[in-house]
Amino acid sequence: MLTYRRVRRLATGLLLGAGLSVGMIGVGSAAAAAPVPVAKAPAKTYTVQYGDSLGKVARNARTSLSALLQANRMTASSTIWPGRTLRLPDAAVIPVVRYEIQRNDSLVKIAGATRVRVGDLMALNRLKPTSLLVVGRLLLVPPGGVVPPGQRSVTVVPGAVVAPPVPAKPPVVPSPPSKPGGKPPTKPGGKPPAKGPAAQPPVPYVVQPGDSFVRIAQTTGVSKPVILAMNHLTLASTLRPGQTLLLPPGTQIPGPAAPPTPPTDPPTPPADPRTVKVQKVLDYVRAQLGKPYRFDAAGPDAFDCSGLVMMAYQQVGVTLPHYSVRQATMGTEVDWQQNGIQPGDLIFSKSSHETRPIGHVEIAVDPTSSIHAPRTGDVVKYRKIPVDKIVVVRRFL
Repeated sequence: MLTYRRVRRLATGLLLGAGLSVGMIGVGSAAAAAPVPVAKAPAKTYTVQYGDSLGKVARNARTSLSALLQANRMTASSTIWPGRTLRLPDAAVIPVVRYEIQRNDSLVKIAGATRVRVGDLMALNRLKPTSLLVVGRLLLVPPGGVVPPGQRSVTVVPGAVVAPPVPAKPPVVPSPPSKPGGKPPTKPGGKPPAKGPAAQPPVPYVVQPGDSFVRIAQTTGVSKPVILAMNHLTLASTLRPGQTLLLPPGTQIPGPAAPPTPPTDPPTPPADPRTVKVQKVLDYVRAQLGKPYRFDAAGPDAFDCSGLVMMAYQQVGVTLPHYSVRQATMGTEVDWQQNGIQPGDLIFSKSSHETRPIGHVEIAVDPTSSIHAPRTGDVVKYRKIPVDKIVVVRRFL
């Protein structure tokens, strides 16, 4: 028989159960309605290497040239240079750049030559400061690195993604049990061990008037090959006063010698506009080193001899035809035997055919060497100026 008290307890239990169920449903609905943040994937990038072209980068990244151009807001005639960062389409893969260890290489030398930190190079390749460098072994170059020009060991492998190196966490070593009466073991979260010395940055050196690679090597104690490799230069490169070179960490730069008499010369005037334009022309042709020769081509992936100089002078607003015979009639003729050849001069040489007096054109980078696109099966490269075949030298700046 149900009493008044039993009926009251049953009613109270039913009400509490119903309220608990409604509250749980409400919490579940609110949790289901909350938006889940989605992490945005980082943008894919690639650092341009020597000998690269837009078409070559697109092929190695397994994407189309149009998609690569659209991702970087570029056109097919846009110029790229070693060290420039290109954004890759989302569906592309990031090419891997590798460096082949050479004789007398060290981790510091390789890092300086490829423009990366020693720590990143070691982490990516799982090396230690005491690791043995074997000649011929391939090392992965960290993102942002550039292998020096003329280094045949550059290998671009499509289809792999290189993640930025992540330093590994040190393993947790349990503390030994304390001896009776001794100090208690160190608790977790105590003072971390001291870190090792950080990698030192390269030392800048400002080129002085009268400097040469030999003189800089003698005064700083750094060999010429190391200076050239760290600054991506060749023996044909021109040094300009005020230019900054990078030298290995720890290099001691001698202070300037005290002048015997107070300086009386006027301040150095600003750079000559012609010199600036010539340097821009030479920078363009150097960026094309290693690209293949193709008849009637004027870039961006291949060149013939007249197409190369035509595009180089187009960078400074000088319009030339795509024909060496017509180019040889333009500009100002230079008496090169009397006054010498200057950087930027165009050198026209004899043809192998008797029907044409001119068959080739190249651009001087200094009085004795030039850059040219030789012939089918060859690439844009340096060479010694063939003085015995010169027909005429023309100057356009």
